[in-house]
Amino acid sequence: MNKTRANCTRVKTMNKNLASLAMIALMLGMAFAGCLGGDDTTDDPADTTGTDTTGTDTTGTDTTGTDTTGTDTTGTDTTGTDNTTGTDNGGGTTTIDVGTITCGPDGSIAIAGSSTVLPLAEAWAQYYDAACPGISITVEGGGSSSGAGRVCANSEKGTPVEIGDMSRDWKSSEADRALDGYTMSCLKGDTTRKAIQVEVAKDGLSVVMKKGGDAESCVNTLGGLTVDQLRYIFSSKDMADLIADGWDSSSLANVDSDNDREWSDLSADCANSAIVLAYPDAESGTFEYFCEAIMNDDCSFGTGTQSADDNVLVNSLTGDGAAVAYFGYAYYVENTDILTASAVKNADGNYVVPSATTVADGTYNPLSRPLFMNLNVGDLSKTKPFLEFGFGDGGDTLVSSVGYVPLISEYEHEMRERLEGPGPDVGTITCGPDGSIAIAGSSTVLPLAEAWAQYYD
Repeated sequence: MNKTRANCTRVKTMNKNLASLAMIALMLGMAFAGCLGGDDTTDDPADTTGTDTTGTDTTGTDTTGTDTTGTDTTGTDTTGTDNTTGTDNGGGTTTIDVGTITCGPDGSIAIAGSSTVLPLAEAWAQYYDAACPGISITVEGGGSSSGAGRVCANSEKGTPVEIGDMSRDWKSSEADRALDGYTMSCLKGDTTRKAIQVEVAKDGLSVVMKKGGDAESCVNTLGGLTVDQLRYIFSSKDMADLIADGWDSSSLANVDSDNDREWSDLSADCANSAIVLAYPDAESGTFEYFCEAIMNDDCSFGTGTQSADDNVLVNSLTGDGAAVAYFGYAYYVENTDILTASAVKNADGNYVVPSATTVADGTYNPLSRPLFMNLNVGDLSKTKPFLEFGFGDGGDTLVSSVGYVPLISEYEHEMRERLEGPGPDVGTITCGPDGSIAIAGSSTVLPLAEAWAQYYD
C-alpha cells in the first residue's frame, strides 16, 4: 500500500509537467484558430481518466489534483481527516460519513481470525487505512481458533498478528484470564505474549434457508423453530441417544421410525424431503457457539457442507430449497433477497426473529452473542487508535452497516478503558462462602465498589 502511494506521488509530478505542456499547446491552438476567424463553441468533455470514483484509488494516479476520497496519498499527515467515502463489496461507491479519524503511529497492523468478525474488521480497516497513509492494514479470516492462535504467535495457526478476531470466548487451553477479567496470558505459541479482550459488537447467530423452498415453507408453518427442533435437525445422533441426553421428543409432531432427518418429521404439513445441512467448520467460533447454545455441548453434527467461509454456506442454501444453515447475522443481512431467517423460541416462550433490536435487547436468545477483537499488549500503541475509531460514532455506523449491533454507550466506555492495557495486579484473593452480595448507595463510592467487585467477583 505504501509503495503504491509512493508511485502515486511520482505520477502526480509527471502529470503536472504534462499538464503544463498541454496548456501551452492549447493556448497556441486557440490563437491560431482566432487568426482563422473561427470560434470553437464545443465544450471539451471532462477528463475522467485515472480519476478515483469508487472511494479507493486503484490506479495510484490522481489526474485532477484533488483528492476526492478524503485521503491524502502524498504522505502528508492526515490526523483529523474527515472520511466520508469507501468501496463496497460490489465495487460501487458508498457514502458513509464516519467523521474525523485520528491516526496512530505509522506502521502495519495485521488482523486475522473469525469469519463472522471479518466484515466488521474489513469495514473499519478500509476507512482507517484510507485516512492514514502511513498505516497499512491487512485483514484475514481463518476462524476464531486462528485468531486466538495468531495473536499468541502460535506458528501452528499462521504468522503472528496484532489483532486476533473471535466470535467466541477464549478456551482454558488457549490462555489464562487475569483477575481484571480481560487480560489473557497465552498458553500456546509465545507464552510471554498477552492479549486484551475487547468486545466490539453484538451478533445474532441466524438460522437461515432459501426463500420459496421446502425448508422455509415448513418453518413458516411452524411459526419458527425451538431449541429442541434445531438440535434434532443438526444432530447426527439417533432419537434414543438424544432422549438420553435430555432432548424433548415432543418437539417432533410427525416423526417416523427411520433415523432419516426429514422436514415432515417436524409436522405433517411439511414436505417429505430430506433436511440438507450447511454449517461452519470446527475451527469457527460460530460452530462452537451453536454447539454450546443449541447442541447441549455435544458437537455431533449430521453430514453436510462445512466451511469457515460463510459465503460457501450461502451458496449451499441457494442451490437447495430443503437446506438449512446457521451463520452470523451480517451474512444473512447481505442476502435477505434470497434467504429467510427462522424465528427461534426464546427463554420466555416467544418466537423471535433476529434483528438489530432483538439482538441488542437480548430477546433473540439463546443465539445472541458478543464479537471480540483481542489486541496484543505489545502493540497497543498502534492498535489503540484503530479501536478508538471503531468505538466512535463513525465506527458504530460501520457496525450497523455490515449488519451487526453496536454496543450501548456504557459498555463501550468500559471497552475503551480496556485499551489502556492490563489492569493492576491485586495479588491473591481469598474468597468467602458461595452466595450473592448486593451493594447500593452513594454514587461517589460507586466507582470504588465497582472496581472491588470486578476483581473479587
